[in-house]
This record gives sequence, structure tokens and C-alpha cells, in this order.
Amino acid sequence: QANYIQLTGTVADTAPSSGIDRVEYSVDGGANWRPVAVTGTTWSAGVSLGATGQGVKLRAVDKAGNTSTPITENIKYDTTQPTITITKPNSNVYTSGSADVEVKYTAVDPTGGSGLKDNSVEIVIVNSSGASDKTYQNKANDTFTIPKADIATLAEGEKTVKISVLDNAGNRSSQAQFSMIVDKTAPTVGMLNPTPDATGWAKTLLV
Repeated sequence: QANYIQLTGTVADTAPSSGIDRVEYSVDGGANWRPVAVTGTTWSAGVSLGATGQGVKLRAVDKAGNTSTPITENIKYDTTQPTITITKPNSNVYTSGSADVEVKYTAVDPTGGSGLKDNSVEIVIVNSSGASDKTYQNKANDTFTIPKADIATLAEGEKTVKISVLDNAGNRSSQAQFSMIVDKTAPTVGMLNPTPDATGWAKTLLV
């Protein structure tokens, strides 16, 4: 259910005690109070809140009619994923491991959201079997360098570099990605013409 949250807490009535009669909550500043379920010294309630949360007042009433001073909890929530976009590289990367690979990205949390969490960008190098070869953490909206020393330890072949970011409410973005092809094998070159004989001399030339 949208904007629905489960609240739980504790309640106590100190001696001399008549016992707890009820616990109540209000989402309109105390104009209206609604009872919650109480079991022993704990209570729970399912509460519908505003689009991004709101203040919830709580109070307890004992069997003698004494009412506690209401407490207010400001509850905020965010269920929207942030987004992340890779700005560099803009195509596949070929590397032998002789140089670092630079990665740039832009992360955004929607207006009114909880904001991007510090150092929550996750960069994962995934091999062709789907397993993670390397995992890094980095700042949001920053540049990251995959070290050449790490690339040198990777097996040859195509890797997928997946990048995501977390917001302060714990929502993780979808993964942006690019391909990184690791190739450590040097090419070879040979000559087909002119063709020398066994003595190393060629008797025909291509004119």
C-alpha cells in the first residue's frame, strides 16, 4: 500500500501503576487520536502518511485516566530510486592493462528525495560468467580510475563494468554499464610476397 508504514514501540506505566489502558497516535497534530495494538509493553500500528512522510504524535493513557505528554516523531521516507549515467567512456573500451581506465558518471536523486549517500557509488567488473572480478566504492558525481594494476590481473576477454548509486533511504539505482575488453596478446605480422627460396633469395617480384 502506498505511503503505508508499520510503526512499533514500547510503553510503560511506572509504580504505583494502574496499568496501560491504551496507546494512541495522531497524524494531524493531535486533533484526532487513533488507538494502536498493545501487547504487554510493546505497541504496533500501520499508519498511512503523506507523500514523503510527516510528523506522528504518540501518547499513552493508563487505567486511572492519566495521559502521557505526547511525543512527536518526524517520519520521512523515500521509495524512489536515484539514477546514474555514464559520461565516459561513451563506447566499449579496449585495454591491455598498460594504462588506467578512466570512468566518469553523473548521479541524481529526484527533488524531494533523501539525497545521494556519501561514497555509495559501486563499480563492479563482471566477467563473462556473471561473477564479480573487482568491486570498488566511490563518491557520487566524481571520476573513478580502474587501476592498470587491477586490469593486469584480469583474464582476457570481455568484461561488463556496472555502476550504481545509493540514496540516504537505501534505494539503489539501476545499473549503468559499459563493456571493457581485456586483450593482453600482441598481434603478429609476417610477409607473403616476395617469397624467398631456401637460400633466402627471392627470384620473383610483384611489380
